[in-house]
Amino acid sequence: MTRLRVVGSAARRGREAALERKRRNADRDQWHGAETLSELGEVTARWLEGDIVHNPSYNGRPDPEIDVIAAPLAAANRSGFVTGGSQPGGTWDGWVQRAAVDGFADDATRERLLEVATRHGLTCISHKAPMLRTDYGLTETVTVTRLRPGDDPEVWNPHTNFGAALSRYTVRDGLIITANEDVLDEAAEVWQVTLMDPDWGSNASLVAALDEFSGRTSDGPTSLFSHEQVVEHATWKDADGQPQRGVIRWADPLAAEPPALEVAWDGCPDAFDDLDRVAADLRPYVPPGLPVMTRPASCSEVAVSLTAFGYADGAEVQHMSWTDPAGRPLRGKVRVLPLTPDERAEGGYAEAEVRWVGAAFPTELDSDTAKDLRPLAPAPASPTAEQIAEMRDWISDCTWGDLDPEEIDDLPDEAVVRGVDTHYDGGVAGFLADLNPPPPRQAPGATPLPAGQV
Repeated sequence: MTRLRVVGSAARRGREAALERKRRNADRDQWHGAETLSELGEVTARWLEGDIVHNPSYNGRPDPEIDVIAAPLAAANRSGFVTGGSQPGGTWDGWVQRAAVDGFADDATRERLLEVATRHGLTCISHKAPMLRTDYGLTETVTVTRLRPGDDPEVWNPHTNFGAALSRYTVRDGLIITANEDVLDEAAEVWQVTLMDPDWGSNASLVAALDEFSGRTSDGPTSLFSHEQVVEHATWKDADGQPQRGVIRWADPLAAEPPALEVAWDGCPDAFDDLDRVAADLRPYVPPGLPVMTRPASCSEVAVSLTAFGYADGAEVQHMSWTDPAGRPLRGKVRVLPLTPDERAEGGYAEAEVRWVGAAFPTELDSDTAKDLRPLAPAPASPTAEQIAEMRDWISDCTWGDLDPEEIDDLPDEAVVRGVDTHYDGGVAGFLADLNPPPPRQAPGATPLPAGQV
């Protein structure tokens, strides 16, 4: 029998593939060897730092965009906040992001996170895992884009939200190929905490909060910016008198790692500066028209259930399609089902049902039922049709987990108003006040501007 000898590039590729399989298996053993959530945090930190190359849940290294916040994230993981999803802030061509991170924390770690988040003005959401289903009702938009097919080039469209309350099943399903059974059980029991920078395009507040939480020493302003991010100078002006804008790029893409960064200035083809020299005077460029946060920063415990669709326990309702024997709209009363002690301890979310007058069996209050209900009691406020349309837009931006966009359009006005009154910070009155803020107060002695001028 003649044996063929593999030589040259084919042999080299074979050796490289064998080494890659060996490295992948060794990295997988690191993940599965973590027996506690704390140990999983250490492995996650090493993955963020590049010491571990493969993550079974992510199929490789972190996305390069994470490099700008990798060090603060790694330090946070070693301090008890085991991170899951994260993204940096920044403005790129067609994209704008707020820096955000979510993860798992025990009671003491959560309290520390809420304290530093409050000091740095972060938007903060914390949940215990619902028992039955993931709840998206309190999420915040952290990424907007104009790049999707059909997008209006003048409107920023929501793309990514953070802050969902992952169900116990979702937690286990998301980690099952990464962690062992003990870690899965622990992750399903602890708090889910989401931290979001309040400012579009910026990493500063989130990084400062994470560094205070972990005790890490800051790397300085240079570390807050990333490749291809659009920035502007705090004092320099362009030919039109506007802040000088630029794009961060590799100074020498072919240089050895790590490559240096520089700022290439718009309108000046040959003008650039080392990032280290100008970083202290840079700020993220924030394009106009970005959505406003749906509520101010809040670090209070989340205890809101969306399953009642804005109806309180005992609310009297009528169905707009079903009728009683006399041909009148069928009436009923909403009952929010109490949680058992075990469900309450697990952070479960209450379900609700409608008990109909004269009917033997109740109906679960789900999205199909809710859109056909009308309250018997007057709505909490009487907003105009235009204001109710704005409320529907707010509900869409919040991506309530139980409602599809078509279902939001089909909701009766009364249900929309009740939902806003329940879930918006300050209720309907707060929503209308934010929608139509009072005009700025005029300084004493100031001359009023002519109509149409501001």
